Amino acid sequence: MSGIMIAIYSDDYITNESLFRELVSLAKQLQAQSHERLTITVVGDESGSCTQTVAEYGEELVRIAIKVPENAPWPEYDTEALVQLCNELQPSMILLPKTFWGTEVAARLTAILDGSAAMDITAATLLSDSLEVTRTIFGGVAEARLRMARMPAVLVPHPKIWPEAEPLPTDSSITLFTPNIDLGALQTIPKDRHRLAQAPDVAQARILIAGGRGLGGPEPFKLLEEIASMIGGQVAASRPPVDSGWVSGQIQVGLTGKTVAPDLYIAVGISGAIQHITGCYNARNIVAINNDPHAPIFQYATYGVVGDWQDVLPTFYEALKTIIKSSREKVY
Repeated sequence: MSGIMIAIYSDDYITNESLFRELVSLAKQLQAQSHERLTITVVGDESGSCTQTVAEYGEELVRIAIKVPENAPWPEYDTEALVQLCNELQPSMILLPKTFWGTEVAARLTAILDGSAAMDITAATLLSDSLEVTRTIFGGVAEARLRMARMPAVLVPHPKIWPEAEPLPTDSSITLFTPNIDLGALQTIPKDRHRLAQAPDVAQARILIAGGRGLGGPEPFKLLEEIASMIGGQVAASRPPVDSGWVSGQIQVGLTGKTVAPDLYIAVGISGAIQHITGCYNARNIVAINNDPHAPIFQYATYGVVGDWQDVLPTFYEALKTIIKSSREKVY
């Protein structure tokens, strides 16, 4: 086996281009050590803006697009298409983004290709006889160093670790790969599809104010939205509000949600279970507001306020209004 392959889903790319740029950085790092061919595969878009933009990342790259039929079951069709492509290209390393699509396809690819998988890797080094990676474990509180025993090595990098690669304009063409797949033979039966309204990507926000179970219901999130708009931030949530249907899963932060690294992360009514901390511990500053002085969130907080959010947030809100009004008066 030889070669490095990046596989991305066009919808993921449109939502979060930075994840793709980080994959390119890691791939180029591994390519510099191995001198192997680099292939970028876009699943779901053979001629759109996503593939055209991907084509700008270096003239030495091979770019392959896979068109997905409208009625193809997700992600089983995508996986089978990538398996057929991998059987043809024989890559030794496959890189996928940490998205719902990426993690699902990574597990399936590893099982079918009889390879090795490593999720949430934070470092990767090619040794003389193997690939060694470092990944987070126990919800992000520790790291493990692993040697990939079987190839291909399927890698899902932890976001915000590698720098974003810059495009290198080129006129190289895009190759279309058409897999031979019998839709009737697939196990998944697709139903009606409904595209959710696209929410702003919390992974890109510099300021986040996140609510947890302690808010007690969906109404308090309106106050979080008002505060977020005042400070140029976005609203996020831990898993319990999402599971309870208070907010959309698109803004969930944590082990089963998004991984974020904002300059400021305000956690309101969030206890700080490790499943949530996994998604936000890279924040530059964490401000915790919780009425339990022993809540785990305070172990990770840069600043902490012990108190009921119903007392703290309205006071904070009024103080913000005063500051903003004062600053406007000074301008005029």
